[in-house]
Amino acid sequence: MAASEIAHPEAEREAHAGRPKPTATRLRRALQLFMVLLVLVIGVQFSRFVASCLDPRLPAVARPPGVGGFLPIAGLMGLRHWLATGRLDAVQPSAAVLLLLALLASLLLKKSFCAWLCPIGALSEWLWRLRAKLFPRWPAHRLPRWLDGVLMAPKYLLLAFFAFFIFVAMPPRALEAFIEGPYNRVADVRMLAFFAHPSTLTVAVLAGLLLLSFLVQNAWCRYLCPYGALTGLVSLLSPLKVRRVEEACTHCQACTRACPMHLKVHELGAVRSPECTACLLCVDACPEPDALVVGPGPGLKRPRLALAALALVLLVYFGGMALAMAAGHWRNGIGREEYLRIVPPAMQRYPVQDGETDGTRSP
Repeated sequence: MAASEIAHPEAEREAHAGRPKPTATRLRRALQLFMVLLVLVIGVQFSRFVASCLDPRLPAVARPPGVGGFLPIAGLMGLRHWLATGRLDAVQPSAAVLLLLALLASLLLKKSFCAWLCPIGALSEWLWRLRAKLFPRWPAHRLPRWLDGVLMAPKYLLLAFFAFFIFVAMPPRALEAFIEGPYNRVADVRMLAFFAHPSTLTVAVLAGLLLLSFLVQNAWCRYLCPYGALTGLVSLLSPLKVRRVEEACTHCQACTRACPMHLKVHELGAVRSPECTACLLCVDACPEPDALVVGPGPGLKRPRLALAALALVLLVYFGGMALAMAAGHWRNGIGREEYLRIVPPAMQRYPVQDGETDGTRSP
């Protein structure tokens, strides 16, 4: 059944009442849009920062620390460095801070980072909803459970590879040397150059991933993202799980049809799966207001649940960033003069104009 065909009885009642209530889905999608716009603003500012380093005649632009969110490997290395030394590195501190906040959000409310905050998760969801609107008669087939499980293996294998390399194979001195080394100091600049001047293979891979997300619901998040695999494993410890109240459940299966991660919510007592993103689509789709709750004891119900989930995510993410800023663990310790020296060589490894080759950029 297509996502657009899922019934939302509460939404229908609200339409007659004339005033929509703050459902979790509405609040979550509003936050997703805000995060995508925020990422675009950070990207534009970072591009202007790099341009000002390439041409000192341009007005100086500060490097936005939020760009660390695009450096998950640097964040994982910073996390290991913090666990080993008790201090955050001064090169890419925001990368480690943002990873820690994503893990904290997952520890409290399943892997809510993926459904509420991740811009890639939002893009994947938008593509799937676009498919449902463009092709409403195109059935949303789901893969057999055994094949679905096999296809989820790559993200856990990637996570295992990075975790072994960073936490086991890399000695502390090598980790310290890499963090302070020249590559890590311009990792964000290299990332920009990689996407600003992609190769044909890169364009083909990105196009393939977009098409896959259009054809398969949450394809990247479900099958390929090691970041999501890590937050999912941490979310197993979360006390705030979706729980089904058997006495109130009518077994209509609306919750299962609504679940984007293909979980059989109508058969579960509590949704413990590491694939649950706390999107709360199942709660909004349920026609019985008391059948699905979140949390221990009596749990939270609609509409307080929607507001509480939003408040928790905002408090962890933006409150955590504010604390990091106040503690001096947000901006890195690289000065403007050093950036003027190290940014141009990093960008020169990629052609920036037609006909240019590596290392031959004109002054």
